[in-house]
Amino acid sequence: MKKQFHIKINDEDSTIIDINSDESISFDIYHPATKFNKDDCSEFGPFYKIDGLRWKNKEHFHLSWAEKKLKLNDKISFQYIEGDLETTPLKKEEKYIELELTCSFCDKKASETQQLIDGGLLARICNECVQVCQCEIDKDNLKHKDMSTNEDQITHIILIGDSIFDNAEYVNKGDSVIEQLQTNIPINCKATLLAVDGDVINDVYAQLEMIPKVTTHAFLSIGGNDALRIVNVLQQASSTVGEAMEIFTGIRLDFQKRYRELITQIKLKIDKLIICTIHDSVPDIEPRALTALSIFNEIILKEAFSIGVAVIDLRLLCNEKEDYSTISPIEPSGQGARKIVEQIVKITKEHDFNCAIPHVYK
Repeated sequence: MKKQFHIKINDEDSTIIDINSDESISFDIYHPATKFNKDDCSEFGPFYKIDGLRWKNKEHFHLSWAEKKLKLNDKISFQYIEGDLETTPLKKEEKYIELELTCSFCDKKASETQQLIDGGLLARICNECVQVCQCEIDKDNLKHKDMSTNEDQITHIILIGDSIFDNAEYVNKGDSVIEQLQTNIPINCKATLLAVDGDVINDVYAQLEMIPKVTTHAFLSIGGNDALRIVNVLQQASSTVGEAMEIFTGIRLDFQKRYRELITQIKLKIDKLIICTIHDSVPDIEPRALTALSIFNEIILKEAFSIGVAVIDLRLLCNEKEDYSTISPIEPSGQGARKIVEQIVKITKEHDFNCAIPHVYK
């Protein structure tokens, strides 16, 4: 008696297969997807098949006993028994010829390449494709290196501070400081506006948080709004000149401390720092306001010179009525912005930042 599989569909004759130690047997019922088939779906109904593999003399053979389409209500029975009934003849017995491995990228066969590297999960790559990939990696690395090198060579100017630089709302389109600067700098330069209209010294620290990674030059104009905040002091009564001077002494010391701390922080981030004074040729400005303003400018010059940075003296540069906006007379006009931009471009191109002697541009 032998161990056998008896597989039967409806009342048809059974398929009888002996179980041999050198054979594997597979019984499958398969139903293909028909949703995307435009033809008659009846041609793609379910079917069952019985096949297997035989190992003989270190060779493999594909075996097939049966394959048949199924109809509705077909009944399949399966028995695993001991019996001696005559086995069903094979319908197919083919020697298994292992397909030659190919490169997953160029489809070349292993015999056509010098080396085929097996990456697992059915992925393989030949030595020629490895070379192609390495070339692409090298080109990409070179591209990034060139970009990094070019970025290092770019002059990047940032404008920090208040509405001296952020004056777009007070001039015609295209006439603001940043717009004129971006138009007049060389192709290997870029300019970024961080200044904010209305900002005072303490606000600039938020601007510093936005400084681009690669920044070469920083231009600072701050203090005008700090000065505006003490205008009410000019209206205060005092019994003596000495008492009035005492009030301004407190203002001077506070401004000096905050201004010094700010420019020190900026200089730590950007070595090439240029500072602007506060303009004082504003149309119809009161004489006593000019006197108070001189206190702030004296501090700006002193602190700039103490750390050896160049200064754009807006008092001398913007000295005409036309340099100020008709919308707000304390802001630079298109003409005033042009003068400021000319100095920024000149300093960026010509100033020797290694020189220890401070220079005043006007």
